Amino acid sequence: MPGPGPDRVALTAALARLPANQRRAVVLHYLADLSVTQIAAQEDVPEGTVKSWLHRGRAALAAQLSPTNEVSHHD
Repeated sequence: MPGPGPDRVALTAALARLPANQRRAVVLHYLADLSVTQIAAQEDVPEGTVKSWLHRGRAALAAQLSPTNEVSHHD
């Protein structure tokens, strides 16, 4: 059985760098398919807090996973 692909490895590493609250919000929303309302109830925080965590988590992931962060190869 093959191991995880490079995209999966990069995503896992990027998620690991997020603060715990942002990581939980991103995983619960995008992988567990929970709504902002459900996450807020589970984490016992206002919905606005969850939205902030998601916004910050997405921004951090985008920055970490952007092609400009990859090592460029010159021919």
